[in-house]
Amino acid sequence: ATFAVVEVMSTSRFGTKRPGYLASSISFTEQTAVGLLTINLFKKDFGSQSQYETGMAINCLSNICSAEISRDIITDLMSLLSSSRAYLRKKTVLCLYRIFLKDPPALKTCFPKLKDRLADEDQGVLTATVNTFLELARKNARNYLSLVPQLYHILVKTTNNWLSIKLLKVFQLLSPLEPRLPAKLVEPLTNILNTTKAQSVEFEAIRCVVRTMPEGTAIVALAIEKLQVFLNSSDRNLRFLALDLYKEVVEKFKAHTSLTELHEKVLTSIEESDVTARRVALQLLDRIVNPSNFQEAVQRLLEFSRKAMPNDEFIGTILSMAARDR
Repeated sequence: ATFAVVEVMSTSRFGTKRPGYLASSISFTEQTAVGLLTINLFKKDFGSQSQYETGMAINCLSNICSAEISRDIITDLMSLLSSSRAYLRKKTVLCLYRIFLKDPPALKTCFPKLKDRLADEDQGVLTATVNTFLELARKNARNYLSLVPQLYHILVKTTNNWLSIKLLKVFQLLSPLEPRLPAKLVEPLTNILNTTKAQSVEFEAIRCVVRTMPEGTAIVALAIEKLQVFLNSSDRNLRFLALDLYKEVVEKFKAHTSLTELHEKVLTSIEESDVTARRVALQLLDRIVNPSNFQEAVQRLLEFSRKAMPNDEFIGTILSMAARDR
């Protein structure tokens, strides 16, 4: 059956070739014996006059690639990085991440050309490139410190919300490795917090401040103030995000957090109908409770535990709070 799929992939008609590529993407694995037979098909379709035919081959390659296929195909992919068609450059950049996972040495070969895509004029290609570097940085951020000047320039200039979010995520990974970087980020982060109308970008900027900035800076106070707005939002999803991030805030910036106001908000949040949000609220309550408000917290937990099924989480939180030496 797998050989028949390869035969269908090799036909010249796009309408026939397409289901063949789809079938191989779904059914082929690294261990598929006929996988190596696809190498010449990929090379042929990479040179097709139709960008959609080439794009289809790139998609398939990202799903079935093995180290052996990568070693034979990497030169062709590097050529596609310089394609005049942005559609193909974007698909190639995204495919390369899957290639690097299967064949790590390929990253060293492709790095200079991949880095050049950070100067690409097409927003789709640029976003794909930043996203690829983000995923690579999750594996080993130190390897990408040399990209900081280019990434910083993009962050300052871009008006693309999705790209901004990806860049902020990258800087959260790089900042702990470069002591000078947090100070450099203060200006663009302050600008984002004060001007952006996109809540997704604003929240990511707040998270970047919480994770990268030292205690006692003005931008930390601004970020916590903005986070309070999320916590008071009528949107359940925004409240959940704020509660979850507040766990990091109270751990790192406890002196700058209004625990009295936060305590009351958390007690209200334990009555959320969303089980996940309630669990986060209980975890946060366990971190901020103190001798002065312990009795009130226990009373509220006991009251709500009688109405909630199951109530193990409420009882567990009470026991955890009581067990600590306060």
